[in-house]
Amino acid sequence: MKVKFKGIDDWNRPVFKAIDQSLYYGSVDILFDHNATEEEVLQKVTAFNLSYFGNSFNCEPYGDSPKEPLEIVKDGICGLSCTCDKKLVDQIYDTQLQILDIGLCIIRTNVTDYLDLMRVHELTDIMEFQINYCKSKKIPLNYPMLLDTLERVKNLTYGR
Repeated sequence: MKVKFKGIDDWNRPVFKAIDQSLYYGSVDILFDHNATEEEVLQKVTAFNLSYFGNSFNCEPYGDSPKEPLEIVKDGICGLSCTCDKKLVDQIYDTQLQILDIGLCIIRTNVTDYLDLMRVHELTDIMEFQINYCKSKKIPLNYPMLLDTLERVKNLTYGR
């Protein structure tokens, strides 16, 4: 079910509304000032943090887990809906940078430290999982660039 950020309620909770239904979801654990922007909220709140609130904006939360998986969307360019999970996207690009840093160190020194190799292998596995998850959820990423990074690092390190 797709939900969209609606605002901060009277108890400082971020509130999301199902796009095609009168169902409200939110977080009782992650709170914000009343003037918090959608971007600020989406940097800290993911669909996994949301619980069922009820049928109106300021209602007392039921606290139940959603009956079906939630997907947070926001208006993108030209009003098109795009999936927004900024934390995950940031983690993927951060993982890519870590992989590149270790990979470049290995290339420059031509020294293969066992722990560096294990870390690269662990990071590439994590990144592959994250990329596949994002593809399945249609989260916009620069897939060719990320996959190219993975392929290059694997070619450089897995044979060592």
